[in-house]
Amino acid sequence: MADVLLVVALTTSIVSPIVLYIVLKKYELPRFFERKSIDIDDVKRYVGKIESGLEEINKVSENEKIRIELIEKKIEDIEHRVEEIWKRVLEFEETSSDDISLKVITLRKQGYSMKRISEELKIPISRVRKILKAVAEE
Repeated sequence: MADVLLVVALTTSIVSPIVLYIVLKKYELPRFFERKSIDIDDVKRYVGKIESGLEEINKVSENEKIRIELIEKKIEDIEHRVEEIWKRVLEFEETSSDDISLKVITLRKQGYSMKRISEELKIPISRVRKILKAVAEE
């Protein structure tokens, strides 16, 4: 979602001056130069329109830059949170796999079959075999 907003902001800030140029080139300039006599007031109005358009584009681009910076900060915060959550998940997986290994070993010592151990702990038989094989090799 943030990537989409970033792309929209960048395209808006890049495309808007180009669109203004094309519109002025296509509609304003031909009408302006079709007149046989050039009036100073018309030139001043034309220049005023261009300046106001450029000021508006600058304001929009500044707003977009601010939005992009905010979005980048939010993305960095989210990345940091994801890293913390991922560390916790890895710690949990390590402890849970150690707990399962201990349970498999204790159930096997109690005389349970591999099938019954997998049913009790709700894990696949192949995992029970791997755990028992690793214990036997040690």
